[in-house]
Amino acid sequence: MSRSLVAAFTTEKNLLWSHPFCTVVFYFGGAVGDIYVGEFDHTIGGNAHKGVGLDWGEYRSVVKAADGYFQAHSASCRLINHAIFGSPVKRFSDLYSGIGVEGVEADIYLNFWRGQNDILQQLMFAAVMRPGEYDPETCSLELASISEKYLDKEVSFTID
Repeated sequence: MSRSLVAAFTTEKNLLWSHPFCTVVFYFGGAVGDIYVGEFDHTIGGNAHKGVGLDWGEYRSVVKAADGYFQAHSASCRLINHAIFGSPVKRFSDLYSGIGVEGVEADIYLNFWRGQNDILQQLMFAAVMRPGEYDPETCSLELASISEKYLDKEVSFTID
């Protein structure tokens, strides 16, 4: 094998691994705790991420930043719904049964490989989870900006 072929192969391999990938941390709280999911099994910052991300859907800006308005984003995702979470093991859709609407907050991260085990993690936005359809194989979720949780709510201040 020539040197240039080996170098080209190494370059292509490194390009393949340098593509960005998404991860989400769901903050269930209570007995469930935090659930870390991604496209494949890996560890970031000592936290083991389950590789259950099937489709990260579309990222949208719902409300642009403007004076007097919160900026709001929305994203959708589809996860494998097999019983692999928690102890005793449960499906992802079982984790949010009994939790109120918008009761689960989530952080959506964009990650970049910087080396063998070095991953740069950048927070895209904080969200609230809105459960969608689910079956024994998959579940669909909508992740809306956490600021949207407080839109259409009356906020008042006491002025003395």
